[in-house]
Order: sequence, then structure tokens, then C-alpha cells
Amino acid sequence: MEYPGIRRPKPEEIDHVVRVCRDVLAREPENIGARNDLAVCYLELERWDDAISELRRILELDDSYAPAHYLLGVALAEQARFDEALREFEWVIQNAPARQAGGRRGLLRRQKPAGPEALSLVAPAHYFTGRVLAARGELTGAYEAFRRSVALDPAPPQPLPYVYLGEAALALGRVHEAVAAWQRAAELDPRDGKVRQLLGAAYLDTGQYHLAIVETLRALELGQRTPKALFNLGLAYSATGQLDKAAETFRELVAVAPGDPRAHVGLGEAEALRGDLDAARGHWERALELDAGHPDAHYNLGVAAAQAGRWDEAETHWRRVLARDARYLRAHMSLATLAMRRGQAGVARQHWEKVRELDPRGAEAPLALAELALRAGQAGEASGLAREAAELAPDDPRAHFLLGLGRLAAGDERGGLSAWKRAHELDPDFPVAFRALLAEPAVEGWLERATRAAERSRDRGAVRAVGAVAAARDASVKE
Repeated sequence: MEYPGIRRPKPEEIDHVVRVCRDVLAREPENIGARNDLAVCYLELERWDDAISELRRILELDDSYAPAHYLLGVALAEQARFDEALREFEWVIQNAPARQAGGRRGLLRRQKPAGPEALSLVAPAHYFTGRVLAARGELTGAYEAFRRSVALDPAPPQPLPYVYLGEAALALGRVHEAVAAWQRAAELDPRDGKVRQLLGAAYLDTGQYHLAIVETLRALELGQRTPKALFNLGLAYSATGQLDKAAETFRELVAVAPGDPRAHVGLGEAEALRGDLDAARGHWERALELDAGHPDAHYNLGVAAAQAGRWDEAETHWRRVLARDARYLRAHMSLATLAMRRGQAGVARQHWEKVRELDPRGAEAPLALAELALRAGQAGEASGLAREAAELAPDDPRAHFLLGLGRLAAGDERGGLSAWKRAHELDPDFPVAFRALLAEPAVEGWLERATRAAERSRDRGAVRAVGAVAAARDASVKE
């Protein structure tokens, strides 16, 4: 356990410090400095009970000695006695001076005297409070504690407060804050491979794939050659189209961790992108041999089955994904799309509502739900959903097309034409994606209404947009 704010002995010094402290305490049992140094050595040796005993003895002698409260909190945290540990850290936060003054110089402090320049214990106490709260699953509290720690000490001697701040931010969905925290950690210690790996993973999550490659390669150079780092590097190579490098990286991962199903999943995805579906399926099946319920392997096998027209097999795989992970977004989307293909509106709506819940900033769910509402004759609901999609993805012509259909269905000809005109500006072929919907009988009446309104308006943009929809409908009816 790291405990910033206290000078620690080097490993080769510990035995000597312990002997000297015991000699001093044999003569001066109330020497708080020596007893504190002995407790620090016990912490280094992971002798938690001995450390706690020494620290409690110090507090019997002087309950205002902040380092003892702080170190006692550390030792208690190591024993998962979290409530007691938090009380000690809170005492430090409330009572410790902004900077520890000198005065009680044990052996360690004689090597580097304490005084006005000594590091405050308040920032480390906030840091450890965050560690304890994170261990208890109280992520919001942990995040706030880490933020207070780095606010009090923006340049700690070790980057750990920023590392944990980034992890807490990421767990709360604050990805960009996580990136900023790990960037600062990398500035403080450019040769920390773990920080580079975390930063690379954050760049991967935010779609900054080239930066993800750069940082992950740095992590590997610094000795952080972990399965996670190799996996992330393979994903980043795949995302940037460097498929040979992706396959090579995943093969190395298979060699390093042959029992890790992620390695086979990643290699399968790289092979699929290179066009070798047989090899891809082989790797995904191998992943399932290692983990029968692996969601990514099942999902990918489902996609491969769907591409081959084996829809029942695809559905089986996707349902197995949700049996392991009910929040797997892509499985819900695939099952929703399959249900729409089969005309199972209720099933499709159920999955799209789940997608909407899991991805409230995504436009795909409201788009699909708007289409379902139109098919059900619910023009008002369709307009509201399409408007939501257009707000989430203002440059997506599909949203404006559905919004136009919804408005026309509700009798708003001007609003419908305006939305279609915008869709045509974004993509002249905008209706093609909805040929199946355009074949619905109700669309014919809406289209006739739009055609007359466009002719009356003499708006060339509106006329062109309606013409594109009419052409797409004619093609869909013929099909």
C-alpha cells in the first residue's frame, strides 16, 4: 500500500530502523518519533496488527499527533476495517495543520528533517478516503474525495491520486475527466507504464484510436506487457484499419494468454475484417470452449449467422449474450432489428426501449421507435420520437425523413415538407433506408398530400425532396 505524506524507509533500511527504534524505546518508551518510525516499518512489512498497536500507543501519549491518526487509518484500511479507517482520515482532514510542523524527529525524520516544508497530510487523507469509499463501492464519494486530494496537492510526489481519480471518473461515465486525470498522471511520471496503459484504454473508449495506439505502445515499452494492453492495442489497430497489425497483436495475446477468451475473440474480429470468416468463426468457437457464455463470442457468431441468412441461429446466440449480460447494447439492437424484420412489433419495441435506456444519447432507438409508431398509425408519438432523434443527431437525414412523415400523418404539411427538405439537403438518397416503410399503404396518402403542398409552395427544394420520396416508394412497391 502506498501512503503519501510520510517518509518511508528503503527496503534495505528496514531491519536497521527497527533495531534502532526498539533500542530508543527501551530507554525512552514515550519517544513518539521512534514509535512512529517503528509503525512505518511495520506497515512496510505488512505487519498490520503490530503497526496498529504502536500507533494506538502514540495516540494514548498524544491524541493530537496527526501522522499517527493518518497511518492508523492506512493500517485499518488494509484490514478492511473501513468505518474505523474513515474516522481516522476524517480526524486528519478536520484537525491536521495545513503543513506538518517539525518537533518530534524519529530516525526517519533525522534523515530528512520535518518542518515547514513537510508535505501536508490532508490531501493524502482525502486520497485514502477515496480508496476506502471505492473499496466499499461508493463511487461518487470516492470521486469527490480524489478530486479534493488533487485540488489540495496538484503535484503529488506520486501520480496515484490522479490514477484513482481517473478510475472513479470512468466508473461514473465521465470518460473525458478520466482522460484528463490520466494525462496529468503521465505528466507527473512519464515512465509509469500502468498510467500509459490506462490512458491508452481511455483514448480507445473515446474513439481516439491513433492516440490509443501511441500510449499503449509506450506502456508496452515501459514493461506493461499485460494481456489487457495487448488486447486494447489490437482493438485500436482494428479500428484504424491496420488489420495485419491487429491480427499480429492478437496472435501475440493468444501466445501470452492462451486461456484468455478475449484473445480469440479479438483475433476472430481481426480475421473477419480481413475477410476470412471461417478463421474468425474458429476463433470465436475457441473462445466459447474457454468460456461457454462469453458475450462477445456469442454476439459475433450471431452476426456471422445472420449474414449467412441463418436467423434462428443468430437469435439463439444473441439471446445467450443477454443471458450473461442483460445490458449488452448491440445484442438488444440486433434482436430488435430481427424482430422488425419478422414483423414482431411488440418484441422490437421492447428491445428498442432497452437500447434507449442504455444509450440515452444515441439516436438509433428513437429512430426505430418512430418507425414502429408510424406503422401503428401513432402519428403524434412518431413525430415526438423523430424530433428526439433529430435533436440527438441533427445531421442524420433519417431523423428528418421520419419527422416529416410523422408531421404529414398528423396533417402538418408545411412541417413535413420542411423536414423532408432538410433530409434531402443532407443526403439526396435519404428515403432509400426506409423502402419497407414506404411500401405501407398509408404512406401513399401522405405522399399525395406532400406532393400537392410542394407544388403549391413552389419551393424547388421541397419539390426535389418529395420527388426523391416518390421515387423510393415506387421502387419499394415494385420490389
